[in-house]
Amino acid sequence: MKTLRKANGYSLLELLIAGLIAGVIATTGFKFYVVMHNQALVQEAVSDTQQNSRACIQELSRSLQTAGYRTPVLYNLGKCGDRSTYEILTTYYNGKPPRDTIQYFLQSYKIGESEYETLERSIPDPTKWPMKLMKKHNSDSASIFADHIQSLQFQVKQNGSVLDSSKVSIILMVMASRPDPTYTTNYGYRTYMAEEMVFVRNQALRGKGQSTTSTPPGK
Repeated sequence: MKTLRKANGYSLLELLIAGLIAGVIATTGFKFYVVMHNQALVQEAVSDTQQNSRACIQELSRSLQTAGYRTPVLYNLGKCGDRSTYEILTTYYNGKPPRDTIQYFLQSYKIGESEYETLERSIPDPTKWPMKLMKKHNSDSASIFADHIQSLQFQVKQNGSVLDSSKVSIILMVMASRPDPTYTTNYGYRTYMAEEMVFVRNQALRGKGQSTTSTPPGK
């Protein structure tokens, strides 16, 4: 005759404790995943910001280096903050009429643009908003070349009271496209500054001061 043995199972209390431990582990793992995911997004935004600044600097440098090719006029700078600092770049090249003209300038985002709505929600102070870098070729409509530009300046090398128009410094500050929760200033938006000194080749070949049209205007 077989004897029936009593099967010992898990009590309700043991099941509740096991479920609680599993829930704690799952919650901790999910929080860790969220933190790592957000950090990856922030790092991607920082990388994009640096790449954006490098691309802008390279484009502006290339335009300045080719300024004055087959034309007596090299470049012009406008909207000056002082005698040697400017915010608008216009370059000229190709002597055959019509002369090719390329202009770079900053423009604020307008109502209706997606970036405007994003900035309106995330940055309460409109004076802190970045702008878009515009590029205009001849009489064509200006197009967006780069986004999230905090500031752009062109500084002409000054030797005493004389401006050396063969040397131009480009100073660019780009803002990240998304905020960093761990960054406490500037509403969480990190910025990246890039600077490069450009030697205007055609001006250097002609000699300093020989082409008055290449000298940027003062105030």
